Amino acid sequence: MKIDPTIPIPEFFKGKNVLITGASGFMGKILVEKLLRCCPEIGKIYIILRGRGDKSPKERWDEMTKLPVFDRLKTEYPNNLDKIVVLEGDVSEKNLGLAIHHQIILEEDVSIIFHSAASVRFDDPLSKAIFLNTRGALESVKLAERMRNLECYLYVSTAYSNSHLDIAEIEEKIYPTEYDYKMLIELIERYADAEPALIEILAKKIINNHPNTYTFSKALAEQVMVDYSTKIPVVIVRPSVVINSMHEPLVGWLENLNGPMGIIAGVTKGILRVFLANEDCSLDYVAVDYAINSLIVSAWHKAVAEQREKKQLTIYNCVYGNVKSATFGDIINAGPSVSNAYPYTDVLWYPSIITTTNTKLFTFLFYILQIIPSLLLDAVLWLFSYDTMFLKISRKIYIVSFALQVFSTKIIKFSNRCYQSLWKTVSESDSKIFYMDPPEHISAADIILTCHLGMRKFYFHESESNIPQARAKFNRLYWADRALRVFVIGIFTWFSSKYVMNRFS
Repeated sequence: MKIDPTIPIPEFFKGKNVLITGASGFMGKILVEKLLRCCPEIGKIYIILRGRGDKSPKERWDEMTKLPVFDRLKTEYPNNLDKIVVLEGDVSEKNLGLAIHHQIILEEDVSIIFHSAASVRFDDPLSKAIFLNTRGALESVKLAERMRNLECYLYVSTAYSNSHLDIAEIEEKIYPTEYDYKMLIELIERYADAEPALIEILAKKIINNHPNTYTFSKALAEQVMVDYSTKIPVVIVRPSVVINSMHEPLVGWLENLNGPMGIIAGVTKGILRVFLANEDCSLDYVAVDYAINSLIVSAWHKAVAEQREKKQLTIYNCVYGNVKSATFGDIINAGPSVSNAYPYTDVLWYPSIITTTNTKLFTFLFYILQIIPSLLLDAVLWLFSYDTMFLKISRKIYIVSFALQVFSTKIIKFSNRCYQSLWKTVSESDSKIFYMDPPEHISAADIILTCHLGMRKFYFHESESNIPQARAKFNRLYWADRALRVFVIGIFTWFSSKYVMNRFS
C-alpha cells in the first residue's frame, strides 16, 4: 500500500506499534519521551530490558520514568506512559534474549524499529563490543525480517565508525571493513568463554588502526545493514558526539559525562590540569534533542517518501561541524569563564589546563600536575581516615586521554549533504516540533554554557541558590592559585639565581 508522502509525522505514527532497543540509555529515554509526547496517538512502544539485581525489567523501567526527563510528558499526556510494553531480554544475546512468544508478538505487531542499543565505552573488551554492538544489530535485523508489517528499520550508528580512515571527509556511504562480521561473531562465540585471554591478545591486531573496540564494532554493524538492506527498508543515522539537550524536554538535560562533557566537568571542577589535545581540532557534536528528531524524521521519510527505494540503504551523517563548530580550544578555554559565572560548590582548585599533542610531554606534565598533587591529597584523606580517591581519578583521566587521542588530536571532517537535504523534506509545522536545523544566533559559547548549567543541575544536583557561596569560594581559590604561582616562580627564581651565582663566582 502506497503511503501519502505529505502525511504529517504525528499522523504517520498514529496507531503504529514501535520497537525501541536501548530505551534505558541516554538517547533511548529521550526517544521514548519524544514519541509519546509529540506523536500522542502512537500505538504501543515495545522496549527490551534486562532484570538487574532484585529488580525486574518492569520495575527498572518504572524507576526510570520517575526521572525529570518524563515530567513534561506526564503533565501533557499523563496516560501515554501506559503505552510502554516492557519485554525481558538482552540485546547482546541470541534472539535478543527474548522468549519465543515475545518474538511472535513483535513479528505480528511492530511497524517501526529503532535499534539504538549499544555499549559506548571505548575500553570494552572486544568480545563484549562485538556481542552487543555487532551481533545485537544482526539479531535485531533477523527479527525485523520476520515482521509482517515492517515499514522502516532504523539503525543508530556513530559518525566516528570510520574515523580511522585517512580521507578528506567521511561521506554518507558505507566503507569496507577488514573483517567479515559473520566470521568474527563466530570466532568470538567459540572462544569468548573458553579462551577469553586469547581473544584479548588478538583484539589489538583485529581492530588494527581503529581507535577502539566501539568504533570497530559499529563499523562491522554497518556491514550487517548492507546485507539486509536488500530484504528490509533500512536507514542508518550516524550521530556525532551526543551532548546535552538544547531545548527539550528540559534545557541542558544529560545523565552522563561522555565526550566533551567529561572534559568540561574536569576543567570546571579544577581536577583536569593537563590534556592530550590539539586545540585547533574541531569536535563534532549534536544535542540529544536534535539527534532524536533526526531519528524520527529519518524513519518517517524512509517509510513515506522512499517508496521506490525502500530496498536501498539510506545513510545520514547527523553532524553539525560544518554548521556549528567548536574546537577543543573553545571547550577548554570556556572552562574558567563558565566556572566564574556559575561555579560548583566543591571545586578542587581554580580551573587551569595545559594541552599538548606530544605524548611524552603529556606524560611528564601529567605526573607533575596530576599524579603528585593526587598523592598529596590522598595522603591527607588517609591521615583523616577517609577513603582515598584522587589517584584513582587521575588514573581514569590518563586512560581516557589516550582513548580520546584520535578524536582530540586528529582533524576529522564529515559530509552531511543528504542529512541537510532531509531538513527540507519536513513541513513548516512539523519542523517546529521535530527541529533539526539549529538557529544561526546560537554560538559555540552558548552551547558550552548550556552544557555546563545542565551538568551543574542534572548531574551534580547543585541548586541555583548556592551560587553566591560558590562564587565566594571560587574567588578565594583564584587568589590562592595566584599566590601559589607567585610562590613557585619565586622559589624557582631564587634557586636559579643561586645556581648562576655559584656557577660563575
